[in-house]
Formats: sequence, structure tokens, C-alpha cells
Amino acid sequence: MLAMAAQAIENRRFQTAIGFLHLLLRQNGDSIDALRLRASAYASLGMNQHAIEDYERVVIQPGSVTDDLLALGIAYYHLKDGENAQRTFSQAILKDQNNVSLFLWRGGTFLFLMQDEVRAEEDFEFASKLDPLNPSVHLNRARLYASREQWEQCVAELRHCVSHETFKTDSLQLRAESLTELGQIEQAIDDLSSILCDDPSNVSCLESRAELWRQIKQFENETADEALANAIPKHQPGSYELMTMKQRNLFDSIKKHFMPNRTDELSIMDRTFPIRVRADLQHAIDEVVGAGKLQYFSGIRKEYEHGGIQFSDVLADSSHSCAYGVPPQYEEVDVGDLEAVRCLTKAIWMIEFDGTPCAILLTCENGRYGGETGVRIQFAAIDGQEGHRVSSIFFRNLERAVNESKCYRGKILSFENTSEYRGHAVGITVHKLKSVNRDQVILPLRTLELLDRNVIEFTKQRPRLRELGLSTKKGLLFYGPPGTGKTHTIHYLAKALEGHTTLIIAAEQVANLGEYMTLARLLQPSIVVLEDVDLIARDREEMDNPCAESLLNKLLNEMDGLKGDADILFLLTTNRPEALEQALASRPGRVDQAIEFPLPDEHSGRKLLNLYAPSLTISEELLTNMVARTEGTSAAFLKELMRRITQFHLAAGEEQHVSRNSIDNALDEMLFQGGQLNRSILGTSARDT
Repeated sequence: MLAMAAQAIENRRFQTAIGFLHLLLRQNGDSIDALRLRASAYASLGMNQHAIEDYERVVIQPGSVTDDLLALGIAYYHLKDGENAQRTFSQAILKDQNNVSLFLWRGGTFLFLMQDEVRAEEDFEFASKLDPLNPSVHLNRARLYASREQWEQCVAELRHCVSHETFKTDSLQLRAESLTELGQIEQAIDDLSSILCDDPSNVSCLESRAELWRQIKQFENETADEALANAIPKHQPGSYELMTMKQRNLFDSIKKHFMPNRTDELSIMDRTFPIRVRADLQHAIDEVVGAGKLQYFSGIRKEYEHGGIQFSDVLADSSHSCAYGVPPQYEEVDVGDLEAVRCLTKAIWMIEFDGTPCAILLTCENGRYGGETGVRIQFAAIDGQEGHRVSSIFFRNLERAVNESKCYRGKILSFENTSEYRGHAVGITVHKLKSVNRDQVILPLRTLELLDRNVIEFTKQRPRLRELGLSTKKGLLFYGPPGTGKTHTIHYLAKALEGHTTLIIAAEQVANLGEYMTLARLLQPSIVVLEDVDLIARDREEMDNPCAESLLNKLLNEMDGLKGDADILFLLTTNRPEALEQALASRPGRVDQAIEFPLPDEHSGRKLLNLYAPSLTISEELLTNMVARTEGTSAAFLKELMRRITQFHLAAGEEQHVSRNSIDNALDEMLFQGGQLNRSILGTSARDT
């Protein structure tokens, strides 16, 4: 693929080369050769910021050379970033002090971007000593003299480079300007005429020569040059955009790709994947496309995209609605890793699978009211048995690769519809929950035994249960007063159940339950967590609107609709089990085991107090007193109590041992100064003793 990209660059098909190199760098993101080639393609298109990003990655690698720094500096120069251009050229000069080009480019940076003629002259002088016959050295020294209006010295320098083909036009044009300033009009006209012999459509030279004819009163020649200049379009094809417009019309490329068959003989298969799995889908596409022989790759656009882009747009040979190849566009999707996944938003591939020509179009679909809803993949092949076979294999391999992808597998997820602060597209938020170990789950022995048997041991026994024809899905209900460790325990289970994907559904997101369950099935074994389930699954008699009952039915249907061999574990939590709808709480197959999370007993309370402030030293007598005084409080209350004690301890400037006064102050503030409301908020009915 690297050789194909190099060939495309040689043929000035820069966008095609960039497409090849995008794919190559997905497989090997540190390939210095691929980065260097892509940077040069970007630079050739005038996309200097992209070129800089690639060259910056090149120059930090062991295999980089001085020319890489030179290219990076030139890209900065074209962006008119004098400081960075000068810094980069200077860095290169430290590595190679005999490179004439480095001194010329740095001198040009000083002269034209930083207006520092003294340092420019020093660099040009040093370049002249290195290579006194180099025409580029003389041209740059002439430019320095012109900036100082030293016209005679400028003309003297230019005699060394006007005969050199590469610098002829620039040298003659600058000499014509200098001769004009010196009053030598006819000689200046001769130089402009020499340029026009090679380039008759040079509008700038025609206009300059017309002005000189006017000065020497040869008005017929002036009129003739003005007429020629006016007859030439101001935007003569010469820019990349206009010169390659016909080439970039994708109809021509698609027609050539499928020859000798006609484009009206194509059949198109269409699939739409959920937008939530676009990161996994991107990896899958890279894998499947990599198995074929790539002929063309680019982004895609058309003039009017309000209705989206379809393959029919690619097949339209019309200037009004045809599709064009453009540089591919990406969004970075955060998947919870150090690096986001770069996902295509619109792209087209022309490829061969087993010698059969095919084309693939990817677009992100928008919903009726805006916002991306899915990733649409269209696959085109010649209608017939072979085309149908290849398209079926393509989508089958794509679905397999999506199912095997690991962007989200084993992580803790919830849905998010907005972009996050770094500008990444989110869709799915990957949570980094606090790490909770087994010894940090402080519950009564009976509760721990139920957890171990119904969660830890159950998941280990799934393969054997499946062999015996028994269900491997399970529903558990965690219930108890607020602050007794239900969420804390879920954090522990999410870590303890290795290989499980955890989906956390907030009550307000139950409307997305169908999407959550699709993802749960895709990424199983999985844990589906629905906290405060009583908010949506309360007794029907208490419901006062059809929307609430609709959400309840949605939950019941999803739990019922799972096949018995689905490796999905439901963890539902509630502080009010008495308010739950009986169809949920009293039916095996939906909730198979209820596990109570009671308020801590004396033994648990002591362990919690030690857990929440391990760096504090509390005497056994004070600890026993604290346990007695906090009877009937929740684990959350004890956690906050230890933080308050620590605050009073620090404010008093006490040594390592905590005083009774700090404990009394903390308990008084939490139990009495805030009144009954504060005690209720903190989840306690304890009384001070």
C-alpha cells in the first residue's frame, strides 16, 4: 500500500495517496515512511496544518533526517508562522551546518516573515560561502537588495540566475522591477517579454508590460497587452481545485472501476448500524477492507447534502448532483482509552474482493430533528450471483468483526448524547469507577454469602449451566435504606466480574432501554445496572400517567424477551422495595433473588470506621464509644462522620491520636446542630448517648 501511495503522489493524485496512507497508518500509526508521504501529499495540496501534524510525528522518531525538519519548517513558512519556521530551521542547522537550503529558508523567514534584514543577510552570506555558484543563493540575495531598494546590486546578483530554467521567471520578473526603478524601461520590457514567450497567459506580466508601454508612449502596444490580459480568466485553471475537478468527480472513477460492466448493472446492499457502536464498526471496516485489494479511497461530498449521500449520487453524471472525492473526514470517539478512535463520517472505497470489483460507501445518518442516529454502509457490486455472494460475505465478515471488537467490551458504560469538553464525539461514556476490593465490601455475613453464590459463583458456573440446558441470565434486586452500600457493592462487582461489560442506566434514560439491551446482548457477558428502579417500576396503582406505565412495560418486556442463554446479569437497586410493581418483584425470571442491604451492625460499624479513616489513630475506648453512639446509622453516615472528625482533628492541630473532643464536635454537628432534617438527609435515626 505504501508503494501505491508513492505512485499516486508521483502521478499527482494526492487525495488518493492520502486515502491509502490513512488506512496504512490505522494499522501502523508510527510508520515513519507513511507519515512522511502523507505529510508531503498534504503539503502539495496546500493543507499545511495537516502536513505539520504529520511532520511533527516524523521528526521525533529515530529514523528522521534533516530533510524532515526542512519540510516541517517550510510548512510553517507557508502558514506564515515565522517563529516556528525559524525555530525548526535552526534546529535542523544544528544537525547539518553545511546544508545550503536550510540557511536560505531561514534567511527567507527572517526577511519576509520577521522583517529582520540583518539576520537574513548573515544567513544568505553563509549560504554563499557554502555554494557560491548556487543560483538560489543569488536570487535570495537579490531579494534582500530589492527590499533595501539597492537596485543596482539587485540587478548584479540576478545575472547569475536568469539563465537557470528553474529560477528564470522569478529572476526576470524581479530584474524587470529593478530596471524599471533604475529608469531602464526598454530593458525591463525585454525581460517581461522573455517571460511571456514561455508563458503567454501570465496576466501579471502582461499588465506590467502594458504599464511600461504607456510610460514610453507606445499606446498601441499598451492597448494590445491590456486586451490580452482582460481576455484571460482571472482564475485560469492552474489551481489544484479547478485543474482536477473533472478527475475528482466520483462518477468517472466508479465507471472506470467497474469496466467493462456498466454502472446501471450494479446492485446495492444497504445496512445501518447503531451510532453507539461506531468505534467498533470502524475497527471492523478497517479489518474487512484490509482483506481486499484497494483501488481508491477518499472522503465524499456533494453540493446539496441535506438529504444525505447515497450511492445514487455517486452514479449521477451531472454537475448539479454528482458526488466528489475530498479528503476523508473523521470524528474522534472517546472509548475510555488513552487514545480516542478516529471514526470516518463519510468515505468511499473502490476495492476488489477475490477479483470481483466492489464499492463501499459509509455515511453517518442524521435523525429527523438532527443528531447522528446510525452509520449507514452501502455495498455495490455487479448484479448477479457473484456480486450477491461477495456482498453477503462482506456484511457477514463486518458483523463478525463488530462482534469481536473490544472498544467497549469489559468496560463500564452509559449513554451520552452530547460531546464532551475535549471535543470528542461521545455517544457512549466510559466510566472509571473507584476501585473497590473484596475486603472493602463490609456487609453482614449472610448478605456476603448471598452475593457470592448468586453473582460470583453463578457467573463461574455459566458454562456448565448452559450444558445442562439451564438459563444463564439472572435478575437480582438490592434493597435497603439509603447509604447502606448498594452502589458501593456494584462498583466491587463491576471489577470482580472480569470480562463483563457493565451498563449503568439512570432512571431518566430508561427510554433508551432498547438500545441498552441491544448493546448488552452485543457485548455479553454483561451487567445491566438500573439504580432506584422504584422510580419507573413502582406499583401500577400509584402511577398517574400512561408514560410511566409504558416505561414499566418496556422494562418488563426487555427482561422477558431475553433468551435463556443470554449471559446478562440484571442488578436492580431500590430504597423502597414495598413500592415496587409486583409483576417485577414477585416473578422469578425477572428478579430471581432479592438481597437485603441492612444498616450496619456493631461488628460492621467498627470495620467501617476503621476503613474510612485508616490514617487516623483512635483509641479502642473511643472507638467502642463511637460504635455505640452511631448505632442505627448507615455506612454513608459513618463515612461522612470520619471526614468531619478528621476536619476537627486538623483544625485543633492535634497529634496523631484523635481526641474525644474532635469526635464529640463531629457527632454534635451531624446529629443535633442540623436538626431532624439533617439527620434524615444523612440517613440515621441514632441518638447521642
